[in-house]
Order: sequence, then C-alpha cells, then structure tokens
Amino acid sequence: MQPVKEQLSEVVQDTLHKMADGINPCPAIREIIRTQLVSDPPVNVSKGGVIAKGFHPELDELRHLIQNSKQIRSSNSATGSTKNRYRKSKNWL
Repeated sequence: MQPVKEQLSEVVQDTLHKMADGINPCPAIREIIRTQLVSDPPVNVSKGGVIAKGFHPELDELRHLIQNSKQIRSSNSATGSTKNRYRKSKNWL
C-alpha cells in the first residue's frame, strides 16, 4: 500500500491527494499477518500449511503428530502404548 500512497501523493489532482491521505498501510496488522502466516503459502490452502510454525503451541503439536504419525505409531507399538501398559499392569487382557 505504501507505494500506491506515494504515487498518489505525487499527482497534482486534489482528489488523488485526499485518497493518498486516506490510505492507512496498517503496519501493526501487516506485522501480525507476517508473523502468523508462512511467507510462501501453498496454492491449495485447504490442505493446510498456511499458519506459521510457532504461532500456537497446540497447533505445532498437532502438526508434529500428523507429520510423524507413522514413526510415533511404530514407536508406540514397539514399546506398548501407555493405555496398553496400564491395562497389562491391571491384568486387563
């Protein structure tokens, strides 16, 4: 928005000067968007990958579980999941 505002300010017409004065580049909002969204989002946003890592810890945890589900599952089956270990300790077979 800043380049548009600068170009409108350089024009001689009063109407365009008024438009330039009315443009707010919203630096605070732009910074929020910059920190919360990835810099190069995927074309198909319905598949995810738009929200930046570190924006929300729970989202980061869920993303980690999704991306590493096979490894987590094989690790749990090798050691036994917490639920299964609890059942075995209580003799629930």
